[in-house]
Amino acid sequence: MKTNCVFLLITIVTFLLVSCGGDDDSEKNKKTYGSEGGYCYPDGTCDIGFECNETMNMCFEEEEEDCITGEVKCSNNVFKWCVEGEWYHKVCGDNEICSEKSKGCIDDESGDSGDSGNSGDSGDSGDSGNSGNTGNTSSDPECGNYYVETGEVCDGDSKECNGLAGIYSGGNAPCRSDCTGYDESFCRNKWRMQINSVELTEKMADGSSWDVPGGMPDVWINVLHNDELILETETKDDTLSPSWTNEYVEVSISNTDKFVFEFWDEDAAGGHDNFATLSLSTYVVDTFNDGELTEENYENLKTKYGIISFSISFIKK
Repeated sequence: MKTNCVFLLITIVTFLLVSCGGDDDSEKNKKTYGSEGGYCYPDGTCDIGFECNETMNMCFEEEEEDCITGEVKCSNNVFKWCVEGEWYHKVCGDNEICSEKSKGCIDDESGDSGDSGNSGDSGDSGDSGNSGNTGNTSSDPECGNYYVETGEVCDGDSKECNGLAGIYSGGNAPCRSDCTGYDESFCRNKWRMQINSVELTEKMADGSSWDVPGGMPDVWINVLHNDELILETETKDDTLSPSWTNEYVEVSISNTDKFVFEFWDEDAAGGHDNFATLSLSTYVVDTFNDGELTEENYENLKTKYGIISFSISFIKK
C-alpha cells in the first residue's frame, strides 16, 4: 500500500511539471493582441495609440494622414513607407530586421538563428561560419510592392515632370514597370505650332473644279489637338497657294498626343467643303520640327487630297 502511494505521488508530480512546461511554451509562442505587429482584437480594435489594419488583421501605430511619397520609417520591426499621402506596412519576419537605410526588411546579420549564424556543420567554415544559406545581404528587390528597395529608383509612384530635368512644361511621369526610373513619355513640352502655307493642285483630287464654275478655292485650316479645336486660320480667297504669316498657337504636348488638320474650301452659298483631313502623331513632331509635308513623307497627300505640299512649324519653347 505504501509503495502504491509513492508511485501515485510521483505520477502526479510528473504530470504537473509537464503541464506547467507546456503552458510556458504556449505563452511564449502566442502572438500578442492589440500592440504593434500583433493581431487585432475580435472587435477590430487595438490598444490606445494603435489602429487595426483590417486587410492584414494586425495592429500598427496610428499615423498622421499626411506623409511624403518615398518617406520610410521602422517601428517595432515593422517597415512603413508612404505612397501618395498614405502609409503602408510590412511586418518583418523572425529572421529579419527593419532597416530604414535599406528601405525594407533585411536578413538579420546577428547570426543567432537560421541556417547559418555562429554555428553549423563545421564551425567557422563549411556550410555555416559567418555566412551561409541566409547570408548577410538583403533579398532581391521586389518591383511592384510600392516601396523603394536597394537597386530600385522608384516603385509604384510618380513624379511631376518639371521636377525631373527642368525641361518639361507639365505632366506626371509614372514609375516604369521594372522600377528602374520614371517614364518620361508622359511628360509634356511646350511648343509653338504655326501654319505656314499650302500648295494645291489645279483641280480637286477627283478632277472636278474647286469652285463652280471653275474658280479657285477659298482656303482655311482648322487645327485640333487631341480632338480639341485650338486654331482656326484666316480664310485665303481664290488661291491655290494660300499662306499665313501670323497663324500660330502655343500648346503643351507629350509624345502620345495627336494633331488633326482639317482643310476647308469656303463656299459663299454655304455648304463649305472639308476636302482633306490629315492626322499627325506627336512622335513625328520630335523629328519634323520645321518643314513641309509632301507626297514623299506623307502617303497619298496629292493623289487623295489634291495637296502638293503643306508647310507647318513646330518650335520648342
